[in-house]
Amino acid sequence: MERAGSALGPLIKDLGLEDSLRLYRIKQSWQETLGQPLSLHTAPSGLKGGLLYVSAETPAWLQQTGYYRAQVLEKLARFGVTDIRLKLGRVDSPAVRKPFKERPPTEPDPELLDELVSPIGDEDVKEAVRRAVQKSLSRPERKPR
Repeated sequence: MERAGSALGPLIKDLGLEDSLRLYRIKQSWQETLGQPLSLHTAPSGLKGGLLYVSAETPAWLQQTGYYRAQVLEKLARFGVTDIRLKLGRVDSPAVRKPFKERPPTEPDPELLDELVSPIGDEDVKEAVRRAVQKSLSRPERKPR
């Protein structure tokens, strides 16, 4: 019998959700991955392949993030990010965002999960992917070999 996890990978790929799932994971761990103050003034806004789009709230933070480009890429490599494109954009204030300590990674953000599965038309498939993603996120991440 085939494990659900081995069947889920091709399904996610066929549905074109790989980048969405990786972006979801990046958003969930942004504060923990980058630390303060950088994570308070920047936010991931898109992902296409290995290119992560990062919004910075002011030109000063855009420039500051550029200075730390190599370190940011090193920290994001575990998500398959190979390059970042910086832009000015909306970044929720810390008061709006929940600190990563308040919501452990085992509890996925419902809004981000809805965004992830929204392109799927079939309701049964949508619910199956939702459950699979929730199960996947509840397990600790494995380190690459």
